[in-house]
Amino acid sequence: MSMIIKKGFPKTERLKSTQQIDLLFREGKSFFAPPVKCYYRLLKPETPALSEILLKKGSVASVKAGVSVSKRNFKKATDRNRIKRLMREAYRLHKAHLFELVHNREEQLEIFLVYTDKSMPAFSLLEEKIKYSLRRLIRTVEGAT
Repeated sequence: MSMIIKKGFPKTERLKSTQQIDLLFREGKSFFAPPVKCYYRLLKPETPALSEILLKKGSVASVKAGVSVSKRNFKKATDRNRIKRLMREAYRLHKAHLFELVHNREEQLEIFLVYTDKSMPAFSLLEEKIKYSLRRLIRTVEGAT
């Protein structure tokens, strides 16, 4: 089943539930692509947590993503917001292949990207690291059976 992937980043694709984020950090896996740390959790259709989510929400996006920047490293909210905006944009531009793969496998993937460096990044650096992270997630999803 093929689907059309829009390049937007609507609210249905955002990981905002505190409960889901806590569960992701507790039970998910992670890898580090400096300066971005990627936490992820792949939910199979038979996963009880996914069944509950589907029952509560009806139709749910295949991939949900969130971004974060440490207040410890960036005191000014404007700096944190700029980095988060750049990260969301890089994710938005390169999510299509991952989104399609997860959707076709009828699974759900939760991703949380955390910027860990102490210096303001260039968009090109963030884009490169997020592209790498998404490629690595694609390999992980393909390898999961």
